[in-house]
Amino acid sequence: MSSSKNLADLTGCIIDDSTLLLAKLVGIGAYGKLYRAVDAQSCPSSRPSSWASTSSSSLLSSTSSGATSSTFNSVYAVKCLKSSGDNIPVRDSESTLHLRVSSHPNIVTLYRHFSDTQHRFLVMDFLSSGDMLQAITAGVYHKNTALIKRVFASLVDAVRFCHSHGVYHRDIKPSNILVDHQGGNPCLADFGMATTSQVTDEFERGTREFMSPESFDMPLNRRYRPALSDAWALSITLVNLVTTLLPWRSARIMCDDHFYTFSFTAGHKRPQFLHSILPI
Repeated sequence: MSSSKNLADLTGCIIDDSTLLLAKLVGIGAYGKLYRAVDAQSCPSSRPSSWASTSSSSLLSSTSSGATSSTFNSVYAVKCLKSSGDNIPVRDSESTLHLRVSSHPNIVTLYRHFSDTQHRFLVMDFLSSGDMLQAITAGVYHKNTALIKRVFASLVDAVRFCHSHGVYHRDIKPSNILVDHQGGNPCLADFGMATTSQVTDEFERGTREFMSPESFDMPLNRRYRPALSDAWALSITLVNLVTTLLPWRSARIMCDDHFYTFSFTAGHKRPQFLHSILPI
């Protein structure tokens, strides 16, 4: 698959028929780069020389879908992906499925997506306050049971909404959940691994610490249900919220001692085991 290492830094470029300026690179993922973008029409007429206008490039000749620019705010998050490579079906699915569930208040709004000859762009809400992992690390949820309950209930509602619309996320984790400065108002983001398949044999989708046992590419695994994997990832996220820790590095019996012990512990004794390894 094409990785983000093959993507040029487009900071300073103006895209989408001269309407958006990619002002700052704010994140780099496995297959894409995330920019803070602003309405190009609101920028000062005399720009720094480092702000490269791409008016003569293919960046301005794009096909788009979604909301019109009149629905935009003044600052956005723009995800940039390669428009060629063997992961194209995944990227097409990301924009299509994200748009399908974008109306939920606890899912990051995807306004539109468009492409040129080299790139694919997704224009979304820009939330400057950070993600849930950063809030966990900062101790925002420490002994704040009311906040944890409120945030987790909102997350469950968002995931239920996705499932009711036939969308299964497959990469639920704190770093893919944006929150406000108080750690509240969670918004599920990054639908790069999402699928519409109720049952699938696409293994190893997601982040290992949050993946369900059946979603690993193991000899006895044949197919699995992404909806159940999302539920598993939510439960690990809740553990992380409450304790700031993760119960295991990988839900594979032969690869993680904690998960091995958990798996072979009698059901009624499993809470006791979790108490022994986590600050609950």
